[in-house]
Amino acid sequence: MQEGASPSPPEFAEFVPLAPLTRAYIPESIDLSERMPSPKEQDGPSCMSWATAYATRGYYSQLENATKDDPAFLPSAPDMHNQIHGPDGCEKAGSSFSVALPFLQSKGTRSLKDIPIQFTCKSLPTVSTQPTFKINGYKKLAYTYNVDGRAVRGFEAPNVDRIKLQLKDGHPVPFTMKQGLRFKSLGAGETYNEGLLAKPDTKIGAHAMVLMGYDDRRHAFRLMNSWGDTWSDGGYGWIDYETFKNEVNEAWVLVPSKEPPRPAASRPMTSASKFNGSNGFACSDVTATTAISSDRGDRLEMRWTGFVGRQDRRDELIRRSLEEEFKVTVDVKLRPWPICEALLTLREPLRSPVRPKVELVGGERALKVGETYAIKVTAPAVPSFLYVVYIEDDGTVVNLSPRRGPVRAQTKERAELLFGDGKDGRSTFRVTALKSTGETGELLAKGDPHRGHEAVIVIASRSPIDELENEEKPGSAVYRVAANPKPPVTGTATDAPSPAALGPPDRLFLSKLREIVLRRAEGSALPQGVASALPRDVSADVLHLKIED
Repeated sequence: MQEGASPSPPEFAEFVPLAPLTRAYIPESIDLSERMPSPKEQDGPSCMSWATAYATRGYYSQLENATKDDPAFLPSAPDMHNQIHGPDGCEKAGSSFSVALPFLQSKGTRSLKDIPIQFTCKSLPTVSTQPTFKINGYKKLAYTYNVDGRAVRGFEAPNVDRIKLQLKDGHPVPFTMKQGLRFKSLGAGETYNEGLLAKPDTKIGAHAMVLMGYDDRRHAFRLMNSWGDTWSDGGYGWIDYETFKNEVNEAWVLVPSKEPPRPAASRPMTSASKFNGSNGFACSDVTATTAISSDRGDRLEMRWTGFVGRQDRRDELIRRSLEEEFKVTVDVKLRPWPICEALLTLREPLRSPVRPKVELVGGERALKVGETYAIKVTAPAVPSFLYVVYIEDDGTVVNLSPRRGPVRAQTKERAELLFGDGKDGRSTFRVTALKSTGETGELLAKGDPHRGHEAVIVIASRSPIDELENEEKPGSAVYRVAANPKPPVTGTATDAPSPAALGPPDRLFLSKLREIVLRRAEGSALPQGVASALPRDVSADVLHLKIED
């Protein structure tokens, strides 16, 4: 088991564009393993070539050619490693992303059929074919090397959501990390989590691998190694999110000639329905129920209920209903992101028989720009700790119920809390001009059905939620933060990034919310720094506000 990853110099990392962290739905889990080439064992310090050429570029090639493990359609890691180093020194020298990525873009490699594994660091056979496996470019996801404890140019701390967005869009993520002896002996099904080790793992160098999935219930990324199929779980392994953030050196994403199809969530957070999960109804929950109508001569009738995150999905449901041989009633609401993800994440708390209620004072209605309005929250029928968060149409997150002292007070059962009515010293809520933006920060045009959607999320718990309490501090990335679609590209160790530079506030809040909900499960390992799991008696409610220009 060898390594072979060298650091990229700052002058390379500094000028490579940073992959965006956008306002977008992130499924609970993604697994690209079925599309990846099968794990193989590297020869010599060639892990960089195996991670970038064979595994990642080979992934795109297999998609393009609808093949699996055909050497003719897989880039040759030995060919790339030998070309980089020549016949002298390749047995001892590793490589870096600063060499491998430009090489793939400008030169590319020949196939594994032309240059098989056994030719690593040996005289290459004479072949007539030319290198064909290239890439169009590459983007940076993380670069954490430092000198004397100070981050160098190009520094970009690992961000779990930034990486998940690439994976959910179908892009594997090659990366390098510090190697430990415990990692080398990782067992099948185990998650490499340094926070659970009795003492720090002994580091023995840096190694290049590929992320090809994640699972929020495990709090871990799924990775593919180049140490053969006897390592860990058939050549695949798991690494805890916090350990990854602490140990990663660099992470990158390739720009292929053709975008891959988006994978389905490997565990959809929805009910069992043909409209959820693998057919592309992401961020949706649609349920079909049937009944026999005696008024219609005992004919079968069906009703589709739930919500979808995009208007075209709702239109598709209506079209499908007209094609059915029996009567279909479509009662499916449009709940654009981030509302749809909040509903999915809080699915179980929303079913609690004892839960809070949030409503628009005066009844449900569309709000007009310039109109004043108020929101009423009714606490559940038991004393609880309430958390009320408002998400504006551009992703701004506002904490409506900050604690008034060092300790949050419990709210009495069935107590009513008013926000925005302008009475008793409370502020007045007035609808301002819409600032609705899409995934990449562009303003949505008037008439766009996804424009003008806001939400109020209420969470009630019998005990304080440490993860939210800890976020309530000056400079927090979750509370009272305005959206910033264009965060700074780089930062330094001494110049801490602004909260908005960490990502869109609504995306950050939803990720925190999912972590809180998933950590309720008994026996689940907690992330490093989390003191206690959320108790099971948590409940929630979500108010969807529609605003019209």
